[in-house]
Amino acid sequence: MGKPIKCELSTEELKHLYLEEGLTIKQLCPIVGCKSDITMAKILKERGIDTDSNKRRALSKRKGMT
Repeated sequence: MGKPIKCELSTEELKHLYLEEGLTIKQLCPIVGCKSDITMAKILKERGIDTDSNKRRALSKRKGMT
């Protein structure tokens, strides 16, 4: 496993923004200061935050199942 990616926000702050407020990975990028949504996803995974839940939520919105 490579070295951890630098992120100033705590795990609790990331969980709050991503899971509770429902921000997408792309919306988190400017808040965290990373340019790539792939990098943001890696940060979330390193912190133990499940990214599948957001994918399911996005899919249900696209299919009109909100």
